[in-house]
Amino acid sequence: MLFRSVKSTSKVLLEHLLNSGVKVDMIVSLDQSITQKYHISGFSEIEGMAKQNQIEFFGIKTYSMKDEVTKSFFKDNNFNLGICYGWQRLIPEDVLDQFKTGVFGFHGSKYKLPKGKGRSPMNWSIIEGADIVHNHFFQYDAGVDSGKLFSVTDFNLYPHDNILSLQYKSLFSAKQEVDRKSTRLNSSHTSI
Repeated sequence: MLFRSVKSTSKVLLEHLLNSGVKVDMIVSLDQSITQKYHISGFSEIEGMAKQNQIEFFGIKTYSMKDEVTKSFFKDNNFNLGICYGWQRLIPEDVLDQFKTGVFGFHGSKYKLPKGKGRSPMNWSIIEGADIVHNHFFQYDAGVDSGKLFSVTDFNLYPHDNILSLQYKSLFSAKQEVDRKSTRLNSSHTSI
């Protein structure tokens, strides 16, 4: 399995996967040389965690993944399954096509998909005074948050919540979904 991440909360989900016995073969994140260029809120370096757990690491040089090195890397490799958490960008179709089972991730919004598509949906949930956030577990496709939906877990948004508390609520929800699917993640990799 390939795990894609850039956020500090992503590291918590990765640690949860590893502690649950899910085999992670590779981690993809931004190369440290370009992280300041993107000004990522909540960014956390993950290469050290890859080294500590003897997991192969690939640092991409562009968030769009359209540079030749990244395109070649994905073209020259085949993957079974990808988990993406906190990536905040579209994944090109030619990259998605390299995954036999697919790439799966989470999207939390005050609106259920497809209405809740787009960037920073949890921030907008706070700004717009939502009471509930819907955390979607879905398969990535070439569109914007438009892939096959597997489940939706709701959690409350209270007046004292901020983006960090929402990210951790989303993370808790993501852990539950991964736990529900862990038998399939560890076995054939043909279905999630």
